[in-house]
Amino acid sequence: MTSEPTFPTPVHRQAAQIVIDFSMSLPVEAVLLVNSCARGTATAESDLDIALLIRLDFSAEDRHSLEHIWQQRYHDDPTFRELERQSPFAAVHVDYFDGQWRPERWDDGGGPDSFEIEIGNRIAHAIPLWEASNAFADRRGLAYYDEVLRLERLQMVRDACCLNIERVHCAVRRALHFFAFDRLYHAFQEFLQACSLRTAFTRLLTTNGSVSRWRGGWDYLHYMPSYIPC
Repeated sequence: MTSEPTFPTPVHRQAAQIVIDFSMSLPVEAVLLVNSCARGTATAESDLDIALLIRLDFSAEDRHSLEHIWQQRYHDDPTFRELERQSPFAAVHVDYFDGQWRPERWDDGGGPDSFEIEIGNRIAHAIPLWEASNAFADRRGLAYYDEVLRLERLQMVRDACCLNIERVHCAVRRALHFFAFDRLYHAFQEFLQACSLRTAFTRLLTTNGSVSRWRGGWDYLHYMPSYIPC
């Protein structure tokens, strides 16, 4: 069952309605509330994050045109200025996606990526504000993840993290301190991604064909040291 949307202020709600009205005449399958507003943790200073599920046949040129039209609407509507006056951090962010995710193979320590996070934010935890079809419900019923993919990605992330840690040592020996810090930063991000892959955070398995099995939890932070054996 889908949760009812909650907004931290009436202006956030008004801004969301404008996005819905904007989308209804466009080739958009669904308007989705995402991130903090969808999770019920937003405050008056929070952004309003909305994702538009677009049709699969939507071209890159169409998307560019849609972005231009939206930016003009955002510039002209006074409601958005009212939202921005509430906080220097408050604004409306509209993203577009077609619901197709393909995990990529990293090369030469090329992570991290947002594969799991995007599925979690835009499918598992998203709240539909308006739907033109069953497209969003259909995507929620897909099996985006299984145990084989989880283990493959965990190994890939571990390897990338260990490689970047080795690069830190090498860079320090050569007095390349900025490069060493850059590799340490990447290694830490990959470390966090590996931790999430060791938990139920990404276990969207296929036993019941439902996105409801996706459980977001950060309890893995208590067990970090054993996750990267390098």
